[in-house]
Amino acid sequence: MQLSVASAAGPSPDFSITVSPSSITIPITSSGLVQLTLASLTSFSGKVNLTASSQPTSDPVLVLGASNLTLAAKGTASTWLNITINYNVYYTVTVVGTNGALTHSATINVNPGSPDTDFLVTSNRGSMITARGLSDSAQITVTSLHLFVGTIDMTGTVTPAVANVPTVSYSPASFPVSNWGSYTTTMIVQTTPLTPLGNYTILVSATGQTYAGLTTHSIKLNLTIVNSGFSISADPSTFDTGTTDSDGTVIRVVSVNGFAGIVSLSASVNPKAPGVYIPVTARMFPDNLTLTPNGENDSLLIATVSGSVVDSYDITVVVNDSGLVRSLVITFQVDAAQYRSYRTIDWLSATKGISNRLLINVLNQTSFLGPVSLSAKIFPTFPNGPVISFQPSSLNLTSLGWNTANMVVITSTATPLGVYIVFLTESSGTMRLSPVAVVLTVETPIQFGLAVSPASFVVEAGFGVSSSQLTVTNLGSNSGQVIISASYDPTALGVVLWRNPSQYYLANDPLDISGYSTGILTVAVTSGHNVATGNYTVLLTGTSGNITHSIVITFSVINFGADFLEARVYQVGDAYPGSTTQLEFDFSDIGTLSMTVQDVQIQAFNRSTFQISNPVVLMGGENKTVTTTLVIPSTVRPGTQIVIFFVQWQFYNPVTSQWTGANPLQFYGNLTIVSSPTSQPPPSIGPSTALTGFAQMLRNIVSVIAGAPGSLPLLDGSFQETFLVTAVGVYASLVSLAGLLYLRQTRRTRTRRAS
Repeated sequence: MQLSVASAAGPSPDFSITVSPSSITIPITSSGLVQLTLASLTSFSGKVNLTASSQPTSDPVLVLGASNLTLAAKGTASTWLNITINYNVYYTVTVVGTNGALTHSATINVNPGSPDTDFLVTSNRGSMITARGLSDSAQITVTSLHLFVGTIDMTGTVTPAVANVPTVSYSPASFPVSNWGSYTTTMIVQTTPLTPLGNYTILVSATGQTYAGLTTHSIKLNLTIVNSGFSISADPSTFDTGTTDSDGTVIRVVSVNGFAGIVSLSASVNPKAPGVYIPVTARMFPDNLTLTPNGENDSLLIATVSGSVVDSYDITVVVNDSGLVRSLVITFQVDAAQYRSYRTIDWLSATKGISNRLLINVLNQTSFLGPVSLSAKIFPTFPNGPVISFQPSSLNLTSLGWNTANMVVITSTATPLGVYIVFLTESSGTMRLSPVAVVLTVETPIQFGLAVSPASFVVEAGFGVSSSQLTVTNLGSNSGQVIISASYDPTALGVVLWRNPSQYYLANDPLDISGYSTGILTVAVTSGHNVATGNYTVLLTGTSGNITHSIVITFSVINFGADFLEARVYQVGDAYPGSTTQLEFDFSDIGTLSMTVQDVQIQAFNRSTFQISNPVVLMGGENKTVTTTLVIPSTVRPGTQIVIFFVQWQFYNPVTSQWTGANPLQFYGNLTIVSSPTSQPPPSIGPSTALTGFAQMLRNIVSVIAGAPGSLPLLDGSFQETFLVTAVGVYASLVSLAGLLYLRQTRRTRTRRAS
């Protein structure tokens, strides 16, 4: 007996995937974690790739802890899935594991829960040190968390609560906070001369309505009251500038209660929102000041804008002496670029040994008429430093208006190079100066070059506008400044220099040019309303200390109304049917523009159109004569023919550098058609000489009978006249024959009677 044994087929290697939990509630704007577990079945081993997706797909953010897991035979492996939702939507999340042809999935039901709305309170000051009798401030920022939207109310308390304890206020004390937004308010701490010295704690509290109810968050700040310190102020307290400009204000630091020492200054632009970039920078010059007991000193806050949008910004100025810190918030407005005659800051460059003048405008805001003495202080001070004076040094003011004086800056060959600040002051205390500060750069002159493109152009009289670009090139490695001025005839045109397409170039506002780089100005030229046509020039002069270069832009003013094409036509020789005659065209370019006669046509002889001219190019003021031929149809009759002429032409427009079609010329003329000239016919054509003589005799007889002159023109030998003469001859023969027969008959009659 033979036996065979067959083994039974077992299950193939596989794996399973499970999730925990399979259903989860996640607050809106929050995240939840789900554990994914893979298990080996029937000794499966290998790598399993993981993916996750949701339905609907618009919102959830799904992050897998690992994109794949490796399973050992009969083993397990786990990872996490982080799910974040932002909207009130129910989701189904599917996790898929794949190994070759093996695929398994698991689903998770995600339910939206109430958002854990909240807000965060922060401060730019961790501790504050203030001299008694002064105030101090800090910036408190409230930031939305998890979709918080609502109104925040600020409060503050100071402990210990002693007599004349410092007080806390906010500006503003109540404000809205938007979804994912923030708001910054200013906390003001006020002391009195009687505030006890020592340490205090400020509890800063912000209260708002969240999903959990009325919620309050607080932070604590340390406050130390000392005997002496310093105060800070800004003049002006607000300022503005264009979208690509620099401006600023003077920051004054005053010693209080005998404070003395060196303080440092810094400035920063407050962001509109966390992480939002603002193309505005702020700096202090100088960034440190020395204070004497009960003295004062000034620094200049300079804000520079590079392509910012029109908006208002806050700049925080901080003055620091170790732990003694004072801060000030200044509003800075960025406006659409505009021409401003009076600036908070003016810029002036001076070269060693050169005097410079700057016009100072003094605004009298009261009825005080002076006199007022002008003075200036300069920082830093050096031996042989710049010397400032005013001409005149004292002003008698006009009531409630502007008054002007010249500030003269004198340097010597020993003056240290560098940047100075000139602070302007006056003795009366009754008016305000504008500008309040001058940034003065003392430097050596630079070698530079000037170039314009285009160097010449054309404008139309009355309202023409054109422009050229002036490029100033620094030919050396040292930075320097170049002042540009323009000389021209103001009765004929207007010239404006633009630093860029949105801001006028201001007088005495030099171009700062780095080594081997360039500065660019746009030169816009406008022709006057009554300007005469002709050629004009604009002289551009660049000055760097005692180095001067000039370049000229030439331009022509044209008047399109004074330029036109003049055309005349003359007939050359006689024109008769079947002939070819000549027409002479005389074209004149009246004016200065170049012109082209493109085509000349005539209409005559039953409105037939004939092209009779090729293009003719004329320069301004040029005259050209063109002769063409005209075929006279043989069917035309002698007499006067009315001929219509059409002239198509164009002119060169130098403003647009293009040829422009002009209105066609149309005019009329009379063309005289005469009879064909007399000619002897060939001998073989027409009647014989005898017949012609006989016909002539007959015609003479007829003419005499009719009373006409005896001499008539000869026959031309045409068929018609030959036929006519022949007919007349036959007719005359018949008449003669009839006469002869009549006479014969008469004779016969007489003979019969006689017989």
